[in-house]
Parts: sequence; C-alpha cells; structure tokens
Amino acid sequence: MPSTSLTDYQVLSDGNFTLRGVPVTGEPQEKTLAFAVPDDMHISTALARRPLLAFKVRPFQDSTLDVIFDGENILSTSFDTSHTRTYWEAVDLSGPLKQHPSTVSIRFLVLNGRARFGDVVMWYQINR
Repeated sequence: MPSTSLTDYQVLSDGNFTLRGVPVTGEPQEKTLAFAVPDDMHISTALARRPLLAFKVRPFQDSTLDVIFDGENILSTSFDTSHTRTYWEAVDLSGPLKQHPSTVSIRFLVLNGRARFGDVVMWYQINR
C-alpha cells in the first residue's frame, strides 16, 4: 500500500541575528538553533523528498556561510553584498538523522564577511 506524505515545517528562528566572520577574537561568529526531529519525519536520500532549509539573508559584506547540522556540514555558500532576500536550499539530512535523534543543533557559521539572518525555517515531509 503506498504511503501518504505531507509537508510540515518548523520555525527555528523568528527574529534576526547578525554574524561576522573572524572578528577581533579571531574566531568566526556562529548562531546555534535547535531542530526537534519529529517521529514521523520522512528521511530519504531521494532528491524529490529532501528537506528545505529557508531563511532571509542581508549581506552587509561579501560573506561565506556554512550551516552545520548535528556536526555535519549541509550547506556552504557565498553571498555578495546586496539587499535582503530569501534563500532556499534542498539539504540531505539522511546522514545526520540515521540515528533518529530527538533534537539536533543547526549552527550558522559565517567564515568571512558580515550578514544578518532571519526567519529560519526547516520544511520537511512526514509520513502518514
């Protein structure tokens, strides 16, 4: 019998946060958010069923961003200095979620530059 899947989401951050790469301390700034893994989340390597990480970004300088999901780098990208815009990325979470943890950390790490982020949302499919 075929399974039914629905789309669900979690708002990981409703406010804004600004990060700067390698400030005076010599270490890049980061922001850690928590993602509560639902029991019925569909975890697959199939491209059509991958979760989507979405957020607003306003690069004040050319910036490089890494997003670390439970210790695994799921996104590396660069932004040119520009206006606020929305960014979406299909991410493969099958590796970090293979142990079925209940909560995982998502770290936004700016390696260089300076950018403001907001409205971080993880979209995913659940099995019904």
